[in-house]
Amino acid sequence: MTRIAILSPSLTTADAVSNDVMGEFDVLSRQGHDVRLFCETHSLNHPQLFDVAHLAKFLKNSDDILIYHFSRGWNPGLEFIRELHCRRVIRYHNITPPEFFVRFSRTDQEICEAGRREVVELLTADCDLFLSASAFSMRELIAMGADVSRSLVVPPFHHIDRLSKITADARTLQKYSDGAANVLSVGRVVPHKGLHQLIAMFARYYYDYNRKSRLLIVGKGGEGLSDYSKLLHRAVHKLRLDKAVVFMGGVSDEV
Repeated sequence: MTRIAILSPSLTTADAVSNDVMGEFDVLSRQGHDVRLFCETHSLNHPQLFDVAHLAKFLKNSDDILIYHFSRGWNPGLEFIRELHCRRVIRYHNITPPEFFVRFSRTDQEICEAGRREVVELLTADCDLFLSASAFSMRELIAMGADVSRSLVVPPFHHIDRLSKITADARTLQKYSDGAANVLSVGRVVPHKGLHQLIAMFARYYYDYNRKSRLLIVGKGGEGLSDYSKLLHRAVHKLRLDKAVVFMGGVSDEV
């Protein structure tokens, strides 16, 4: 039985990296390994979830494995990769280009800038494997100096099987089954998702092809509080689409 630590800065619901972490945990645990999750912040209730302060005590031997899910700047993760004497795997989710957050979020911009710098340092840490979430990300790492023989593409784990068994919320189905064409967007309401472009494209569809349609934007951050969300709401109002574009915010799996 191998001792495996899966490390991420944070774990939460409705998050792609967190979904990948949990899928990875399930697969490795079913194979009989001693797997634990480590993070700095979380909103999950899981029996094998621990604070990063306990990570070094768990990984005791050179044959133990650390899998670091790298998606943004986070200095503790870099330090663990440098200091721990076990097998080390980088699970690379790519770093959002920081320029997307200029004018909207200085904090997110700085986190992404730090992530871009830390990629270079991780590549010099002599890690055992680089598992990229896409071929694009793997090519990026190789271009920056990652060893080709240690680089692989592993598509992200998902929850399709679980979601397919969930009973949809009847009231939501009834509300949006009125004959109008529903255009659905699911994802965080943040600049790099291109929702401002989606709204502009939907406006063309709505006015030029189908007035009996609506755009449903599902995802955290659409409540109109952030500067980016405010920009989107202003765009909708300017295009006179207030009744055709619905910001639903974060919703349950059933909805």
